Order: sequence, then C-alpha cells, then structure tokens
Amino acid sequence: MQRKYVGIYSYPKSGNTWILYTLSHLCLAGDLQASSDVHQGSIDNSKTFKGSGGEVLSIFKSHTPAPIARFSGQIIDHAVTIYIYRHPLDVFTSYLNMLLQEPEKRARFAVDFESVAEVRDGGAMDLFLNSFILHGTLEPGFIAPTSWSNNVLSWKSHCEKHKDTLAIKYEDMLENPIDTLSPILTKLDKTREELQAALTAANESTKKDGKFFWMQKKKNYLEFLTEEQIKRFYEYHGSAAETVGYPLSKALDFKTNVELEELI
Repeated sequence: MQRKYVGIYSYPKSGNTWILYTLSHLCLAGDLQASSDVHQGSIDNSKTFKGSGGEVLSIFKSHTPAPIARFSGQIIDHAVTIYIYRHPLDVFTSYLNMLLQEPEKRARFAVDFESVAEVRDGGAMDLFLNSFILHGTLEPGFIAPTSWSNNVLSWKSHCEKHKDTLAIKYEDMLENPIDTLSPILTKLDKTREELQAALTAANESTKKDGKFFWMQKKKNYLEFLTEEQIKRFYEYHGSAAETVGYPLSKALDFKTNVELEELI
C-alpha cells in the first residue's frame, strides 16, 4: 500500500515541534527521531504506522507557506494536514531567543547579546524588531517559510478552500490541547485517552530549556516590547495579524490584566 503523510506545517517558532512530539508519542511509540524534517533534506526516511482503514502513514514537519505537493519528484499524498499559527510577536521573541542561544546563529549578528532580556535591557530591541518588520523573519537566508505575514495568509487561503485541513491556534493548544487535536484522532485510529497520554509524554519531552523550548506561554512578548514597538509592528503587519485573530486591541489589553492580577 502506498504511503500517505501527516504533514505538520507552521511558520518557525509557532509550536510545530510540540505537535510533532505529541504525534510521535501518539503514533510512533515516542520515537522522536522517527519523523522527518523537510528542511533537513528528507521526507520519506521516517517510520510508518497504520491509520484508520489500514492506511500506511508517516509524519513530517515543514515551514513552507503551502502544503508540499512534490518532494524530490515524489508526489506527497496527505492523509492529514495540520497548520499551527501563533501570535507574531510571540513568534518574534521566541525566534530571537533561539537564535541568541545558538552560538553559530548568534555569530551572524553584528551585535553581541546572549538573551532577549539582555537585548531589551541594552536598548537594542529596535534593531531586531525592525529587521523582523522589514523582512518578516529574523533569518532572511532561510527562505522556505517566506515572511510571517505571507505564511499565515497563504495558509488561511488554503484552509478556506480545503476544510479538511486542521488549523490550530497555538494559544488554543495551551488552553485545551485535547479538544484542539481531537479532530484528527479518527484518521489516526487513536482515542482521546491515548492523546492525553501522548500529550503528557510530549510535555515532558519539551520541558522549558531556555533555548529551543523557551517560555511556552501566550503574550510573552509583553515582557520585552514597549507599547510603541507593538504598535509599530502592527502598522506594517497588523492587517495579517488581525486577519488570523490577533487584533491590536487584544495585543495590548493584557498589560492591564497583568497589572490587575499583580494588585490582587
């Protein structure tokens, strides 16, 4: 039987690896090396498992702005397509943290900082934020995802035409991961109980390490960006952000909530 694929897509630092690890625990006995990353040059070296109806399935991740139709001349038949998206400013701060924690990538910058907090406290956040605004990424040399705005708008258009694609909001995964992922369980021939066990195992595998797995919470950007910086991002990318459910009004109102919580 010809292999079909479970494709997990996102812009970088949007929760792709979290979903990948969850499905690896759910379908591949927790083997975190059993799936593929298309940006590392392969798509069919991953282990297979049986889905509903006996389909032979394997899992891969990608940051492309649309489903992969062909890879190295091979037609990619998706059994399940997942797209996960996240608030762009949380993407920005998480992306910056990852780059600063990897010496090889940090060396590409002309300024030397080792943490997002250090960038903030050193008054240099504008250098990185303006780059993200201008290029839509902090890695212009990594062209596959294109810009954040283009990536999410391209996938929004795809999801509107292909209702079987599961679009996942990172913030919904944080609040209710079982209900968020449950629509794909039938296709994978799994139960909610098995999903719960997989999520527990995945959370253990993705414990915050300050590097690749950083804060794992929503609106973390409020700890690092000023109101003026947030508004500046929205001046250029606000249309895309609002289109996928992140309006400027909600981007700012959490500051009041945090202050209230601290007072209480």
